[in-house]
Parts: sequence; structure tokens; C-alpha cells
Amino acid sequence: MRAASCFSGIGAPELGGPQFDWLWCAEVEKFPSAVLAERFPNSVNLGDVTADDFLQRASAFGPLDLLVGGPPCQDFSVAGLRAGTAGDRGNLSLRFMEIAHAIRPRNLLVENVPGWLNMPDNAFGSFLGGLVGADDALHSPLDGKWPSAGMVAGPRARAAWRVFDAQYFGVAQRRRRVFVVADFGEGADPAAVLFERKGVSGNTPPRREAGEGVAGTIAAGAPPGSYNGRDAESGSLIAHSLRADGFDAS
Repeated sequence: MRAASCFSGIGAPELGGPQFDWLWCAEVEKFPSAVLAERFPNSVNLGDVTADDFLQRASAFGPLDLLVGGPPCQDFSVAGLRAGTAGDRGNLSLRFMEIAHAIRPRNLLVENVPGWLNMPDNAFGSFLGGLVGADDALHSPLDGKWPSAGMVAGPRARAAWRVFDAQYFGVAQRRRRVFVVADFGEGADPAAVLFERKGVSGNTPPRREAGEGVAGTIAAGAPPGSYNGRDAESGSLIAHSLRADGFDAS
């Protein structure tokens, strides 16, 4: 399986996916680039994702099964300035969406801080809308704050997201991150990737956080910018359909 990463850092996606043939990466900082070159010598570092010829150089490697990226989080983080997509780093999330559409991998995997879900400028809705092919940004039914899990679909892609906490994956710290999985038509089902099948045993969390829910869907023929979902607390449309297919998003 052929894969690549953007905003590659020191190669966490590459280390976590040894089954993939990592064709290229994209990192501009000196030290991480040196680590990538040492640890993953067969992966070509394409450098700056904003370069005019980046899409041309990346596309030259051919089709991908997986494209992974964690756009810089500072403009979405509560510890940062919360500049959103107006910030130089926050705007890179939209650039990553452009790269994904240009390359059209079978699946896309995106990671960022949970603050992405409740930005004043609706940064997450802008990313989702552009990703699935809506004519405008999508809008959450929860007064500007997106639920911690959900799924949307449109004419260009379908995408699911879910917040995970590192403490449940063998890491001795709380570190919540939102993960987005998208399918452009020939990839794995995002719901099957992010939501557990009913009856599968696993680690039971010590408590539930207030407000966790599952968002609804946007159909391919829905009006631009529409979002016909409800929070899980009031009966989520997508939660029902996922459970009917044997999945549990709670």
C-alpha cells in the first residue's frame, strides 16, 4: 500500500504504519527533516506544502492509498492565539484539503487539537465543507461547537471524525485529539475505521465527558452549507444509522 505524509514532523505516521510504502513526506524544519532522512531514507521530502509546484511534484509519484497529515495546531489551540484559518498556520488546514483533492488518495487521515471543533470562525466546518464538496462551510447544530464525533457526506467525499484520548491507548497522559478519516470513493469506510462494532470488547473509560455526541449527515443533494443532524443527546440521525449497520459511535 502506498502512502505519504504532510506536516511530517519526525515521522510519527511512518513509524505507526510500517505496512505502508511511504513514498514522500513534506517537512520544512531542519531537525525533523534530518530525522526523517535518517529513519525513512526511501521517503522523499518534498518540503514546503505551499510551494507553487508542490501539487505537481506530489502528483508525480502516482496514486496513494493513504495521505496523512496533522496541520499545525497553534491557531486552533487554547494555548495559542486562536487565529483560526486567518492565521498562517491555521490556513494550512485548508491547503491540506486542497492537496487531498488534487491527489485523491483512497483514504485521508487528519489529526488536530479538539479546539479545531469550536473555533469562532467555524474552521472545522470550512474544512469539512470543502472536503466533501459542499458549496459553502458546514455549520454545526450545536451553536458553533461541533460534536466530538460525527459523519458527513457530499459529492466529492465522505468523512467521519472522532475525538480520542491518548490515555486509553497506552500513553501515561491525557491528550485529546480529533481524527478525521475521509474516503474519496474507493477507500475504507470512515465509519468502520473510527467507530467500534457493537459487542467488541475494549477499555472502558472511567467517565463520560459532558456534551459528547454524534453529528448528523449532509446528503450529496443537500442545499449548500446545510447540516441536517442532531446531537446524540436528542437522538442523532447518524448514530441510528451507524448502529443499524453494526457500529457504535457512543
